[in-house]
Amino acid sequence: MGTRTLKENLNDVLNQSGFLARTVFAASNNIDDRQMMAIANRVAIEIRDYWSWPELRLSETITLESAETLYDLPDDFRSMVPDSAWETNGSRPVEWPVPDGRWYMYKNAAFSDGGVLRVRQYGLQIEVLDPVEGAEFTFEYISDAMVRDTEDEPKTRFTADTDTFVMDDQLFVLGVQAHWAETKMMPQAQAWRANYMGKMHEAIGRASGGRTIGGNGSRNWTSRSPYTPTYIV
Repeated sequence: MGTRTLKENLNDVLNQSGFLARTVFAASNNIDDRQMMAIANRVAIEIRDYWSWPELRLSETITLESAETLYDLPDDFRSMVPDSAWETNGSRPVEWPVPDGRWYMYKNAAFSDGGVLRVRQYGLQIEVLDPVEGAEFTFEYISDAMVRDTEDEPKTRFTADTDTFVMDDQLFVLGVQAHWAETKMMPQAQAWRANYMGKMHEAIGRASGGRTIGGNGSRNWTSRSPYTPTYIV
């Protein structure tokens, strides 16, 4: 998890590239500082969306009311971790999401569901079929908030120099450096891009318990298949 502020990370990019450090980025009116802020947010989103990072996995518990079928999801909800929803007493998994055809059958047909909780998602709300008063279920989800402020509150963008990145600081620095070099058409851009993607693969390998290594050799920013399995399925 990141421990350094945005300003420290961005100045690290500048220092490594032979440029003078800045005293402020987020509140600056300088066009270069604003450009670095935009690149920082682009890289943070790119890293967040590249893989299912454990740093972004959170848990939530919902308590049901018999007269209420709709429930709010957390504000930072991005996606549910598949098969993670279970009743809190551990007795049954929660069926979430229920496929279209069966959902309408359960809702409109005389069908006994055996007490299994069934859930349908609509944006940042879920609908629970026939909720039981006081029943609870817990699930894991992927957060879309990869930034924290000084009070440790989640954010989806950098807006202050004191904000921190929840994942690997060095991965973030290399990502900003690579994007920045490409934007400035610097001759080091290709090499720095390779450094960034190499660090991305390394971070994924650590996060997945060493089950994946290396990459596919692609220099494409948008490549979504950079992994080589180390086991046979």
